[in-house]
Order: sequence, then structure tokens, then C-alpha cells
Amino acid sequence: MPADREPQPAALAPGTPRPTPVPLVPWRRIDPALPIDFHLHTTYTDGTAPVQDMAAAARRAGLAAILFSEHVRAASDYYPAYLQEVRAENRDGLTVFAGFEAKILDRDGTLDCPPAAAEEADAIVGSVHRPPAAGGAGVAWQALAPEEAIALELELALAIVERSRAHVLGHPMGMVVRHHRISPLAAIERLARACAAHGKAFELSARYCPSPSRWLAIVERAGCPVSLGSDAHRPSAVGGAWRLFDPAGGRR
Repeated sequence: MPADREPQPAALAPGTPRPTPVPLVPWRRIDPALPIDFHLHTTYTDGTAPVQDMAAAARRAGLAAILFSEHVRAASDYYPAYLQEVRAENRDGLTVFAGFEAKILDRDGTLDCPPAAAEEADAIVGSVHRPPAAGGAGVAWQALAPEEAIALELELALAIVERSRAHVLGHPMGMVVRHHRISPLAAIERLARACAAHGKAFELSARYCPSPSRWLAIVERAGCPVSLGSDAHRPSAVGGAWRLFDPAGGRR
């Protein structure tokens, strides 16, 4: 290693996820009497409110269980205090799980998460964010043609499902939805089937789902575990996925 280059922190290698206490079940087995939100952020990273305010919002919304899934990187060192703070909110009728959202780093399934943090987490949400850098330089999603973006995000998402230690595939095809304004239903179908085959939860995201009824029909057909996630960065967004997909009224 060159003398002027710092050693890189260890990321979370591919492998089998640890058992999770988070109830990740197929759509038809979600209890409509127990509202959930399994994707929340706080001021520990890019949220606008602290842990306590997000938990209070969940109680006001009548939620039964939440998962804090804070952004993390392999170099992150905030997580001991975060985990302690989150678990202190597990009270007053609200079940609170502590986890992380980690981006995929490569096609092998490596996640940008400290292994020690993953050992302490109740669940890991694996997401596609930036395309992996090649030769030290990344590429913007907007710079890719829609077909290229779909193929790349699908490949990375499949790596999360098939090879990573994540429990949940976060905002499936969300980068294509966000940057290209399209709803890639064929890719969603393939990912839902992969989640069913590998026991990973497919996140129905309040922020990155332009066709809620069609995506819901796909995950129902696939029979994969489902995670309802608002990707809430502010208290008013907590519970948004439950309201959007409406398990209580959306049974067909």
C-alpha cells in the first residue's frame, strides 16, 4: 500500500444475513390492525428530527412498530450512541427496532456498513444509491440512458438480494424512478421473484413507487416478504407507506 494512502475501513462482506426480529412477511400476512413503518431517518444523518421526535410521530400516527434505518458507511462511528438512543424508545406500546440503511458497493454484494454495526442491528436495509465507482470516478444516473440505468440498477439490486447480508431491499429501482421518471415494471417483477427465492423483503416505498397498485400486485403474485417503508426524513412523513398502500383497506 502506498505510504500516503490511508487503509480503507472494512465494509460488510457478502454472506447470509443474521436472523432478524423484525416481522417481514408476505403482503397477505401483514396484520392490518398493527400499522408499521420500517424506514425512518433522523438527525444522526440526513433527517430533520431527532430519534425522540420521530418515535413520538409514530405514536401519534398510531403505529405499532417502526424500524429506524439510519444511513451508514463503513467509516461511520456514530452507531453506538444511535443504537442506545433508538432502543430507549421501545416503550409505551410502540415496538422500536434499530437498524441501518447501507448502499451496495459492488456487484458481489458488499455493503457500505461497519461489520460491528451490522452485528448490533435488528435489520439491515440494502439500497442502490450511487453507481459503483470505476477507477475512482463514479457516473451519474442522469448520464445514463434509461435502458442502461435500468440494467445497472437491476444488477446491483439483485446483488443485494442474492448475495448481501441485507434483510430488506430498500426502495427497489428507486434511482431509475427518481432520475428517469419511469416505472420499470419488468425489473420490479424480477426483483420481487428474487426476494421470494432468497427470503429477502421487498420494500414498498412511499417515496419511490410511482405505481402503487401495480407494484403491490407484483409483490402479491411473487409471494415475497414485504417491508412497508416511508423513507421518512421528517416527522410528518412517518407512517406514509402504511397510508399509501393501506393494508387495512387494500385487500383484494
